[in-house]
Amino acid sequence: MTIKFRKPFSVERAIQTAKNAATQNNVSFSGDTKSGQARGLGFAGRYEVVADGILVTISEKPWYVSKDLLSNKLSEFWGNYLENERRTA
Repeated sequence: MTIKFRKPFSVERAIQTAKNAATQNNVSFSGDTKSGQARGLGFAGRYEVVADGILVTISEKPWYVSKDLLSNKLSEFWGNYLENERRTA
């Protein structure tokens, strides 16, 4: 399952925000401004920064979590981040 998100103003800040969220939730996160991965709580995935966005690919998820729910939660997290970034720019 791959989702494309709009590229933020600051990729560095976005990655740091994702790292912080991962740490707070006991999820392993490694990566930089080009690509990275996360694993924990039954989930595994990776991201890649491309010219016009960020591709997030989920490779593992618990069977009881639907793709729609996962997509909605990731979109909600990203939407909140972009809104906060826009307000502070």
